Amino acid sequence: MLGRVGFVSLLLLLPLLAGGCFRGLAYPEFPACPGTTLPPTTDEVFAVRIDVTNERNGPTIQAATETERHTASRIDVTDGKVPEQRALTFSYWWVASTGDKPTTESRSHAVMVKLYRRGYRAIVLRPGDTAVASEWTPAPTPREQAIAIRDFAYAGRQPGVPPKPVPGQSVAAQQVAAQKTRVHLAPGSAGDHHKKVLVFMAAEFERVAGLYPPGSVEDVTLRKDADEVRQLAER
Repeated sequence: MLGRVGFVSLLLLLPLLAGGCFRGLAYPEFPACPGTTLPPTTDEVFAVRIDVTNERNGPTIQAATETERHTASRIDVTDGKVPEQRALTFSYWWVASTGDKPTTESRSHAVMVKLYRRGYRAIVLRPGDTAVASEWTPAPTPREQAIAIRDFAYAGRQPGVPPKPVPGQSVAAQQVAAQKTRVHLAPGSAGDHHKKVLVFMAAEFERVAGLYPPGSVEDVTLRKDADEVRQLAER
């Protein structure tokens, strides 16, 4: 059940009113993300740890709507070494059935690491990745730098699936829309450490927007992203 039976610490089976029932379990998790080694550089490397909360809600587990909430904090990179990240969290799953209206909810956790360097593609380390040396891939064009900042902001715990094309919508707009439906950045009230990362993201969205002609679709889209993230930082 959820692949975590070995971690079950609580199992409930309680009768509810109107002949319904409640089944649930809570269990500890020990999410981890491997570290890596980066090649030497004099450029600033903005490295962050992402604590991921994965939530699913719906009538059944299979039909549940899934979202991720990301809370970020900056981590130190010394001599190109990015340390492994670990956490101890508690997750849960439950199903309630009252008559013909069942509902289910679950929450689980993960840890990710994202590495950002201006002019290069973002590096995203996910749970289950093999700890190996990482290389920076140049992002010389505005489009590649737009992808880099969007990956830094919105890449989720699983590699994204290309969105279905929408008539009249640019590829850049499709990509960011697909990510945002799945990944939600926590507001700045989650902590000063997270707020500082949001402020940095907003500034980078604006910087990359400036690489495009003023008023172009990409310029407008990126500046809208910057405004959204900046407003989120103040919440």
